[in-house]
Amino acid sequence: MTNINGTSKTDNPPLPISKPCIIKLIFIFLILFTACDKKQKSSEKNIKGLLKTEEMEFRDKQGRRIILNGLNLVDKSLDGKYLEEYDYDLFKKFKKWGFNCVRLGILWAGVEPKPGQYNEEYLSQVDKWIQAAAEHEVYVILDMHQDLYSMEYADGAPEWATLDENKKHVTGAIWDDAYYLSPAVQTAFDNFWKNKKASDGIGVQDHYIQMWDFLSKRYQNQPYLIGYDLMNEPFNGSQTKIIMQKLFKKLSDIITENSEKDSIPISQLKSDWLNVNKRLKYYKYFQDIDNYKELLKPIVELNKKFEKDKLQPMYQRIANRIRERDKRRILFLEHSYYSNIGVPTSIEPVKLKSGKTDPQVAYAPHCYDLLTDTKSADKINFNRNKYIFRTVYKSGRRMNIPILLGEWGAFYGTDNQKVVSSARTLINLIEKYKIGNTYWAYDKELEDKTYFKKGLLRPLPIKISGTLQKYDFNYKNSILNCSWKEQSNINAPTIIYLPWLKRDIREKIHLTPKSNAQIIAKNGFGYLKIGKCKDSQVRELKIDFN
Repeated sequence: MTNINGTSKTDNPPLPISKPCIIKLIFIFLILFTACDKKQKSSEKNIKGLLKTEEMEFRDKQGRRIILNGLNLVDKSLDGKYLEEYDYDLFKKFKKWGFNCVRLGILWAGVEPKPGQYNEEYLSQVDKWIQAAAEHEVYVILDMHQDLYSMEYADGAPEWATLDENKKHVTGAIWDDAYYLSPAVQTAFDNFWKNKKASDGIGVQDHYIQMWDFLSKRYQNQPYLIGYDLMNEPFNGSQTKIIMQKLFKKLSDIITENSEKDSIPISQLKSDWLNVNKRLKYYKYFQDIDNYKELLKPIVELNKKFEKDKLQPMYQRIANRIRERDKRRILFLEHSYYSNIGVPTSIEPVKLKSGKTDPQVAYAPHCYDLLTDTKSADKINFNRNKYIFRTVYKSGRRMNIPILLGEWGAFYGTDNQKVVSSARTLINLIEKYKIGNTYWAYDKELEDKTYFKKGLLRPLPIKISGTLQKYDFNYKNSILNCSWKEQSNINAPTIIYLPWLKRDIREKIHLTPKSNAQIIAKNGFGYLKIGKCKDSQVRELKIDFN
C-alpha cells in the first residue's frame, strides 16, 4: 500500500531537514547562482569586438565613437547552394581598404532547408566567414537576406516556407518589378505576415523567429559579431496593389500639371512602366524635388500601417527571443521596402520585457535612387538623394538610435566618371550626417573599379576618443578635415585610417592642439594614432595627401 506522498508504510521514512539546514542550502544555492550569473556577465563583457549604442552613436568598450565603414558580402548562387568558398584573406583586403565592418548576408533557404532542420554544412561555412573577419578585427553584422521573398523567385526563404497558393509569378523589365507585378511574391509575403501554417503545422513566421533564436544561441559568444539585421528590405505584400494605383494616379496628376499634354490615362502609364526606356522618360518630372515629394505622399499612410501592424510586431517577437540569451548584440531594424526611396519610416526601437526601450538597437535603412538598377544608374539625381538621406537621418534622430546605412550605391552596372561623381556625392552625405555605412556590394572586380579607387577608397576617422563634430574628405583637393571634442574619461587613442602611404606624409599632418601622434604603416596603408591632450578640448586635424 502506498501513501499519498509515494512511500510505502514499510519504507524507511525520509530524514527530516531542520530549518537551519534549509536556510543553509538556500544560502549555498544563492552563492552558486550568483557566481554563475557573474561568470556569465563577465564572459559577455570579455567578448572582443562588441559595440554598444549610445544615443545616435556606436561606441567600443573603451568608450570611443566608432565610425562603421564597410561592405555587403553575400552569396546568392543557387548552384553553389549559397556556399561560395571565399578567400578568407579577403578580410585582410577589407582592412587594407579601410573597411572595418561587413554586412554578411545569409539566406533562410541555406539555414533551414527543411522545417526545423538546420543545415550544419552551410552554417559551418558562415562560421568560417565570421571567424576570418574576427581574425582581422572586422566587425560583422549578420543580415538575413531576401529578394522577392524566396529562392523560388530570387533568394531568401526555402520552398517549404513559400506559401504562394500556386499564384503566378510575373517578372518585369527590372528584377524588383516583380514586387508589384507578381501575385506569387505578394501572396507569399501576405502569408508570412499572417503567420500561416507551414506543412508541419507551425506558422511560417514562427519558424523564422525560431531560426533567429537558434542563430543567436549559436553565435552569442562570437567575437566581432556585433549584431543581427533581422530582415532585408521587408515588403508590404499585396498592399502594394493599392500603393501602385495611388502612385500612378499621382504620376498622372504631376505630368498634367507640369506639361502641356492632356492627362495620360493610368492604363497607359502602367503599360509604359513595363518598358524601361519609356519609364525613364517619366523620371524627368522628378528632377524637381517638390514633384518627388508629391509622388511619395500617397504611400506614407499605407506604409505606416504596414510597419505598425505587421513589421513592428515581428521585430518585437524576434527581439523577445534573442534577448532571452543574447543581450549584448545590436538589433538592426530596417524600414520597409518603400522607404528605400525616401518614404518616412514609422518603425520604433523594440522594447525589453520590462517595457523599457532596448538599449542595443540601431536603424539600418537603405537609400536608393529611382535610377538604381537601370541603364541610367550613373545619372542619379543629387537632389533626390539629398532628400532621401535627410529623411533617413530624421528618422534615426526621432528614434535617437545609431544609423547604419545598410545598402547604397549598387554601381556594379557601370564604371565611368559620372559614377565616380555619384559615389563621391553619396559619401559626402554619409560624412555630413556622420552615419555608418556598408556599400552594396562586394564583388571580385570591385578593387579594379574607378569608383572604388577614386570614391570608396578614402581616409576617414574610425575611432574617436570623444564626440565627433565633423569630418569630410575633399576629393578635389585630397584633404581630410576632422574635428572632435575629447572626453576626459576615455584613455584610448583616436585612430584615423590612411589609405595612401607610399611616401612620408608627416609634414602634411596638421593637428591642434598637438599631442603624441604616430603613423603605423602596413604595406602602403596604415593608421594615424593620436594620443590625448592633458585636458578635454576640441581637436582639429587636417591631412593633405597631395
